Amino acid sequence: MLILDVFLMIVTVAGFVFGTSSGKTDAGTIVLMVVCGLYAFLIGPILFAGLKVLKPNEAMVLTLFGNYHGTLRGPGFFFVNPFVASVCPSNVQLSSGSIPLPIGETGSSSAAHKTHGASSKQASKKISLKAMTLNNEKQKVNDALGNPVIISIVVIWRVVNTAKAVFNVDNYFEFLSIQCDSAARNIVRLYPYDASEEDIIAARQMIVEGAVGMVEMALAKLSDRNIVNLDEERKATMVSNLLVVLCANKDPQPIVNTGSIY
Repeated sequence: MLILDVFLMIVTVAGFVFGTSSGKTDAGTIVLMVVCGLYAFLIGPILFAGLKVLKPNEAMVLTLFGNYHGTLRGPGFFFVNPFVASVCPSNVQLSSGSIPLPIGETGSSSAAHKTHGASSKQASKKISLKAMTLNNEKQKVNDALGNPVIISIVVIWRVVNTAKAVFNVDNYFEFLSIQCDSAARNIVRLYPYDASEEDIIAARQMIVEGAVGMVEMALAKLSDRNIVNLDEERKATMVSNLLVVLCANKDPQPIVNTGSIY
């Protein structure tokens, strides 16, 4: 279509110039000039608007006078009705380093920061078909027994139905983020974090047993290799510090000791 349109524009321009330069005023010449002028200066330029270019893993949702017209998928050079318009949610704005990402990105509470790998905007209103990563922030949720549990969720997703993504929701990035948060909360509320059945090891018991085992291993390695000789008081201090670091629900804060511990 590009080659044909360019060729016809050249021919019609030549015909229009020929008709004006010939000086003839007969009906045939006037009709030729009108037809050539319409195509060369109106129809031909309009047809260029129907040329679309897509890269790999891109799609374009098209509407014609407000009605859904179709979706272009896959890489290539396409020609469509020049009066169709490409549609993408106007409020989908991605900050740099965020979503249409191929897999792998960190997230924040707003949908624009929750996916990795795309540009700051969806240029030319194209829809990314790449696999993207949604990484929601940590949140506190009560389990089935009412215990507060801090969870986060990572979802790898991609757009499958471009028309539904554009027309069924206002912002499909934000919609996905909220739905994932809701699903995670509902799942956590169904199960207890600390099971009480005899055939299941309680979570707190497992954490404590693991921490004690790591402390025992550390003290044994230090003693076997003669790295440092610790008296009972220093061992008690070391055990206390290690248990706090291993069992605490917050990041440890370093303490600089500038003198003797005594």
